Amino acid sequence: MKKSLHVFLLFFSIMAFGQVTLPAKEQFDFTLGRGLTEQANWSRSGGTNNPTDIMVVESPNWTIPNTNAPRHNAVKLFGTGLNAQYEFVRPDGAPPIYASFMMKVTNMDNITGEGNSFASLALNNSSGTLTRNCSVFIRQHFTGTGYNLGISQGSNGGDVWSEEVYSLNEEVLIVIKKESVTPSLRFASIFINPDLTAAEPAATIITGDRFGTPDRFLLDQNRGDLPTIVIDELRIAVNWNDVTLSAPSNVEEANIAIYPNPVSNGTLFVNATSNVSLEIYSVLGKKVLTKSNISKSVDVSNLAKGCYILKIKDENNAVQTKKLIIH
Repeated sequence: MKKSLHVFLLFFSIMAFGQVTLPAKEQFDFTLGRGLTEQANWSRSGGTNNPTDIMVVESPNWTIPNTNAPRHNAVKLFGTGLNAQYEFVRPDGAPPIYASFMMKVTNMDNITGEGNSFASLALNNSSGTLTRNCSVFIRQHFTGTGYNLGISQGSNGGDVWSEEVYSLNEEVLIVIKKESVTPSLRFASIFINPDLTAAEPAATIITGDRFGTPDRFLLDQNRGDLPTIVIDELRIAVNWNDVTLSAPSNVEEANIAIYPNPVSNGTLFVNATSNVSLEIYSVLGKKVLTKSNISKSVDVSNLAKGCYILKIKDENNAVQTKKLIIH
């Protein structure tokens, strides 16, 4: 019995670590010309019988103000084919979930005025049904010279559109937000080209939504009338600062060292130029330890032996998330 339980817990831990923890950043650091659903942290999520995958392409030379220059690659959606999903560990409680990315439309041959979604926060509910919470929609502008962006109210919900017209090869920064104020009061928001130097601004569009806290991000190319879209620098988090692209992307860039790992004597040491905060989660996603204003070390002797998820943040909101082992 004990052996079976141990095997089950080990399997569950492996499954949990198959998902990323928030905040998360995806720079698509994969081999050019390969399919996205073949890559780490990504998997297939439906789509048509057409086996065309979302492809890894070179990152454009983005010029969006106040964004860090991307250092790796990007991905390209181009019409009909496979969908890809990026699963993450749903946080405790019901915090807002944000996702941001840069995009540009590079070919509009197939686009129509009907409107289709291409990027969503989504939830795999208790019945195993995948429901899209915040879906970014795109359609051809009625003049035929550009396109509009909008957001849906969830699966089978109406989509709401911005009146702004965007052009071929124009760079656009998107932030979407799913917020559950109460179980019956939920909102989906989209921010288009927000000011990254300020606090969270008013949303470009905010609308009602019916579903709970997301646990994955989807890229969809299952429509024949979807234009060719390049997407880069995906970030997912529970607050605005962690999805805006102007902040340091991780604590390695802020020169923070954490050691030893595994921890064998009950003390985790932190080497940083300023005080940091720390959170430790079980593999089930439960927060088990929170410490702030750490200057040198953290006592973790009260934690049971096993695997945990460590999240550490500096004063500039630079974050690192990694696996922590307690011996």
